Amino acid sequence: MKRNLPQMAETSYDLVIIGGGITGSCIAWDAALRGLKTALVEKNDFSAATSSAPSKLVHGGLRYLKNLEFGLVRESLRERRYLEQIAPHQVDPLAFLLPVYKHGPNSAPVLLAGMTLYELLSYDKRWLEDPDKQLPSFSPLSRKETLRRVPQLKSEELVNGLVYYDCLMHSPERLSLDFLMAAAESGADLANYAEVTDFVRTENTLTGVEVTDLLSGQNHTISGRVVVNASGPWADLLLGLMEQEPARHLMRSKGIHIVTRVIAPLEQALTLTNEAGEHLFVIPWRGHTLIGTTDREFRGHPDDFKVTLDDIDELIDKTNRMYPAAELTRADVLYYYGGLRPIVEKETKVKTESYKASRKHEVYDHEEEGIHGLISVIGGKYTTARHLAEQVVDQVYHQLKTPKVHCSTIQSQISGGQIERFQDFVESEQNRWCLYSPDLIAHLCRNYGARAERVLELGKADPELLEPLSPLRQEVGAEILYAVREEMAFNLADAVFRRTGLGTLGHPGLNALEKAAGLMASELGWTPEKTAAEVAAVAARFELPSASASDQAETEALA
Repeated sequence: MKRNLPQMAETSYDLVIIGGGITGSCIAWDAALRGLKTALVEKNDFSAATSSAPSKLVHGGLRYLKNLEFGLVRESLRERRYLEQIAPHQVDPLAFLLPVYKHGPNSAPVLLAGMTLYELLSYDKRWLEDPDKQLPSFSPLSRKETLRRVPQLKSEELVNGLVYYDCLMHSPERLSLDFLMAAAESGADLANYAEVTDFVRTENTLTGVEVTDLLSGQNHTISGRVVVNASGPWADLLLGLMEQEPARHLMRSKGIHIVTRVIAPLEQALTLTNEAGEHLFVIPWRGHTLIGTTDREFRGHPDDFKVTLDDIDELIDKTNRMYPAAELTRADVLYYYGGLRPIVEKETKVKTESYKASRKHEVYDHEEEGIHGLISVIGGKYTTARHLAEQVVDQVYHQLKTPKVHCSTIQSQISGGQIERFQDFVESEQNRWCLYSPDLIAHLCRNYGARAERVLELGKADPELLEPLSPLRQEVGAEILYAVREEMAFNLADAVFRRTGLGTLGHPGLNALEKAAGLMASELGWTPEKTAAEVAAVAARFELPSASASDQAETEALA
């Protein structure tokens, strides 16, 4: 996967995609598989915004049943199975325990009825060849069994519990990258750090976009017969480049998560709800606990979004109220992250409670307002991104006025996903690379799937590259080199947070950051000053926000 904006400027594309999150990545893969000449540009790094900030769940949306969104639930459950199939190294089943309390928002009979419906809507969940990917049916638990499984639960007014199953992503950032790698392997051209500054059009027909290369400072025109706006929380603002008043407006929902020490049994996640109907996930992830999420409307420019100390304190307090055994303090927060969810405003009458808003998506063809060659994609989520992409590319064919080529993403594997049974694959690779640690091989198989051997090959000439960068982590130097050479990593944050998991469990140690930066410096020609600045910028990401920090844009908008 190579970046070449000057060459892209000399190419005529069928489709130009703006936005390199999960939605744009899936669109690029689908379009390239169908044979469309495809380009994708992203103003930051791939998956650096919303797509790096989910709860890491691939789920059917159990709570959507409460809004009677049966179609969305069925779509999500079907797509959950497809993701297990096309990305076996990244998506795995996970048990969720849902305790039921006497004065909870839902009675035991209501939850049982809802779970039965959820089960019926997921009738195809076992249609997978790998038995490890097949999700069991839900099961009611007695009060005694619920407490046996999770003794730390509040026992007062506990009635019983339920265990059900959804899926967990190992690394959303790498999953999105795998879609992009697959798109590139099918002929798509991609560029991160490439900001769209204007649309190019002849009268009412778009013919491309103006792009600034943020790495070189050069400006380019990229030509395309159709432009897809898949810029997530920026979607309506991007339309402002050519319209005084965008045809579609977004709600932006602010959600944050924290990674902490283990506060619950690692065998299952906890789905907790309070009397107000708010939910909280306590999720086992990579030997730690992931907790989330908040869900509040954000007012302000998405460029100004930040996680504040108040946000973190709010989530800590919410966790301690709903799960008192946690006894969390700020000192337990090893890592935090946040993002903005774009929500289709017209799908709901709710204006101030984004938690209750629909999670439907919309594919909007601007031909309805007399603009040809532009499609905007608003809303969506990881679980349904593949299907959303299918709908978008179908609409692209409508714009192109050419016969539609059938979508083949259900029958294909993303890059690294060419695996029949994941555990068998891991064992086979451990036997094949028996001179190396089995834990290292398992780690690389999880992150790179069938491409793990490419990382291992880098280490054959220099065995030190296969030594952990930190005693706290499994990541090795060869992964950093691979990120630079094959995955368009241009700064240390790209490599530490989005190409590897070196930084996503908290500070890996200054020595590890300096080693990683040194490897990147030798590849990218950084000066000592540049290298030190990269380390300092990443190290700052692990500090809690100062007590005086606030979301100034949101505060001003609310004033």
